Amino acid sequence: MCNGMGCKYERRSGDCSWGGGMPFPKDAACNDESEPMDFNYYQNKAVTTDQYEDDRECALGLASEAGELAGKISKAYLDGNGRDDLIGNIDIAYEIGDTLWYLAAIADRYGFSLQAIAAGNLLKLASRKERGKIGGSGDYR
Repeated sequence: MCNGMGCKYERRSGDCSWGGGMPFPKDAACNDESEPMDFNYYQNKAVTTDQYEDDRECALGLASEAGELAGKISKAYLDGNGRDDLIGNIDIAYEIGDTLWYLAAIADRYGFSLQAIAAGNLLKLASRKERGKIGGSGDYR
């Protein structure tokens, strides 16, 4: 059974151990209250570790972490193995997590919840899909 932030994840075996020494939730019920994880819970916990004084540090941190994620993906393709090398690769999860932390911090600094942003984004995408506007560019298509 998972107990709070000590939950660990192994994509293939499901035995709650993946190595690396860092906790990684096995499923969506891994939080301090043993309730389903949601973006509000994550954001509230994540922002307690925000020690940046300037919004620009968060923006640059986000760009840096997104670049690290893109770099790992690019390298896998350049090495000739592509996506297959990355399925279940914990380094990818770390970079996604780091990117998520910066998104949570930036959203908080500007008065938004990740929960509301995620819900709004799904509504926007559903509307675009319904109108046949998923492809293309522009915020208001």
